[in-house]
Amino acid sequence: MNKKRRSETFSRLFVLPLVLMLASCDINVGRSFSSTSVARFAIAKGPAGVQTYELSVYGSGMDTVRRSYAGDATTISVEVPSGAAREFVFLAVIGGSVGSLRGSATADMPPGATVNVTISMLPPKIYVANNTDGTVSVINGATNTVSNTLAVGTDPFEIAVNYNTKKVYVANGVDDTVSVIDGLTDAVLTTISDVSFNVPQAIAVNSTTNRIYAVNNWGDSVSVINGATDSVIGTIFLDAGSEPDGIDINETTNMIYVSEFFDDVVTVINGATDSVVTEVSVSYWDPHGIAVIESANKIYVAQDYAYIDVINGATNILLPEISYQFGCGWGADANERTGKVYFIETFPDGVSVVDSSTDINIAILATGTGPRNVAVDEAYNRIYVTNEGDDTVTVIDTATNTVTATVGVGADPYGVAVWLY
Repeated sequence: MNKKRRSETFSRLFVLPLVLMLASCDINVGRSFSSTSVARFAIAKGPAGVQTYELSVYGSGMDTVRRSYAGDATTISVEVPSGAAREFVFLAVIGGSVGSLRGSATADMPPGATVNVTISMLPPKIYVANNTDGTVSVINGATNTVSNTLAVGTDPFEIAVNYNTKKVYVANGVDDTVSVIDGLTDAVLTTISDVSFNVPQAIAVNSTTNRIYAVNNWGDSVSVINGATDSVIGTIFLDAGSEPDGIDINETTNMIYVSEFFDDVVTVINGATDSVVTEVSVSYWDPHGIAVIESANKIYVAQDYAYIDVINGATNILLPEISYQFGCGWGADANERTGKVYFIETFPDGVSVVDSSTDINIAILATGTGPRNVAVDEAYNRIYVTNEGDDTVTVIDTATNTVTATVGVGADPYGVAVWLY
């Protein structure tokens, strides 16, 4: 039997309060080496507001080197073995957000050599779960082309990213596993199996606590994964027969929100104790995807056919509902920086845009056939929509609300997540 039910959730994205739209970050690298040398990074033009720098170095015949440095540093040093094709990945943390500034360079490091490198901005990567193929397509955000295709488990549904650990998590609904991908190398690191998994479909990450929450659609539960060990450490049980669908997390309050499709409720979970706090009945029926605006502590819930519900996260009380442009909501995601919330509509196909400052549905955007999920790229002000009906991903510039590209991917694309280096 094909054990699946179409869960509608979204892929959690990290908030970028300050975005640097630079062709080059003007970080020049001058290095002299012996067989094992200290590479010195002189920061010619450090961006304002940097709290810390993060440097990772990769290469054959060496262990990965990862270092963090204070944001006020003008010279950064790291010991790196000599050798060919050492790759340097440089990140900056601005206002608490990793990846606002990011760059990569590759250089040979023979003993005694001096190499000067300018580290440029890296584009985002978009991960797409192809449900029928059992694969994940990796889209280059600069070229809008597929750069890699990764084999994962059977019937992958949702994808979530942990920006702090650089890992990507894929819920595989039929073989009851979660695939873990290294976002820097696009290698599948491990596949998590556990007796608590029972058609895991929706998945979300709390990057602050390094906990991953996998929603078991047939198991009426949520499995809790420790991101340090990539192992299940607990199970949160929901109402029997509720078939939970969507999930999102408010990392500021450490509250988790799970939609229960057949019970017509949203369950609120305390992430500190991994215990159920309360249930909030939705105004209509069949809740699907959930999106959180953390700064306003508001939770947006997609429902079939009628309304988008809004929950006050401080009181767990429903606020006035929002009408769809047309109807039938599925996946959802939010742009914390702009305050816009995006909801999939399927009658007709499109994406509704809600302004969270007014809770008014202000636009509907065109997509491909059979849209299912949406993910926000806050750094470049774009959204990516998976279309099961024509096996594509629609790329939309949300500054102008225009389609900028359509990318062909695998069969039945469903979950989608944006990776920022």
